[in-house]
Formats: sequence, structure tokens, C-alpha cells
Amino acid sequence: MRQYITKLLAVLLLLVPAKLSAQNDTVIFNHYDARVARYQQRYAAMIPKYVKLQFAGSIGMFSAGLGWDYGKNRRWETDVLIGFVPRLESNRAKLTFTARECFVPWDFPIGSSWVSFSPLRATAGINAIIGHEFWTSNPERYPEGYYFFSTKFHFIAGFGQQLNLNISYDRRRPWKSVSVYYNLTTNDKYVLSGFSNKEVGFFDVFHLDIGMKLQIL
Repeated sequence: MRQYITKLLAVLLLLVPAKLSAQNDTVIFNHYDARVARYQQRYAAMIPKYVKLQFAGSIGMFSAGLGWDYGKNRRWETDVLIGFVPRLESNRAKLTFTARECFVPWDFPIGSSWVSFSPLRATAGINAIIGHEFWTSNPERYPEGYYFFSTKFHFIAGFGQQLNLNISYDRRRPWKSVSVYYNLTTNDKYVLSGFSNKEVGFFDVFHLDIGMKLQIL
């Protein structure tokens, strides 16, 4: 009987979190600590790393949003932007929503380590314009096949360049670095117009936009 009790206690001791003490230092590891560490790491990755502001670019006259950069040397960026389209000749102003991926493969220093140039930045994403005037499928009031693409959602793509200013550590306040960029951006509707109409030129298909990236983390 005593042998069985001894074996049972040995098994129960294996289930107790290990504790190692060395004078004033105590190292504690258990499943709870590991779970908390994973939990904190997972949610820390959700903190936005930068703010972006942009003028034009097929996503609204003005747009702003947050984003995350990651991957090797943080070359990949994911943007979430809200855009504003003024009333102009339409009935009312409108809002747009954009989810976009950016890739900046190269970054070369200019004269010093705090200024660098990115000769290529490629973007691709999807843009949605908010409003009852726009639709995802052909409305019943139009003949079948009259519109074969959505007027609410558009795929966007572009390419451009970027200039980066890295702020020295002792001068950092809200931002770690500031980047300015330009893109030549198009969307699926403009591309279709370019293929179907020979009178449509390059700058009717691609439109210039400029923006700023403010690095937080």
C-alpha cells in the first residue's frame, strides 16, 4: 500500500509547476506563464505600427489610416484607410474604405544613415465606396450583362517611390521616422477603359497620388 501511495505522490509532483530557487533569485515556469506570454505577444502584434495620410489615388481625394509592417526588414505593409470624396458634381460627399498591401523591396542610404531612398514601392488592394448608388451586382433595372463589374468594389494597384527620414533617438517625439511617397495608381475600371478605348491615354488610366507615412513603432 505504501508503495502505491509513493508512486501516486510522485505522479502528482510532476503536475506541480516547477520552482527553482537560488538565494534571492526565484525562477518560476508553468503553463499559465507560457499562455500569458503567448497571449501578450499575439495581441502586441495587433498594435498599429504607423499612420498614413494620402492625397488622391483612386481611394478618395483625402484618405488616412493605420497600418502594420512586417517580414524581413519590415518590407511588407498592410494599410487600412478611410477616404473622403467631396460632393463636387454629385448629390453628396462619400466615404471609401481601402485595404491595401504594399511592398518596398529596397532601401538605400543617401549620404548618411538617417536619410534613405526606396526606388520602388508596389501596391495592390481593394477599395469600397459607401453609398446606396453603388452595387456589387447588376441591378434589376439594367439588362442582364449591362454592367459586368461592381461599382461598389474596385481592385487597385500601383507603383512609385519613397524617401525616408529616420529621426535620431534623442529627437524622437511622436514619430520614429517619416516617409514621403508617390504612386501611379489605377483600378480595374480604368484598365478596362484603356483596353476598350484607344483614345484613352496612360495618364487616363494611371493617376498620381502623394502620401506620408509616420512610423510610430
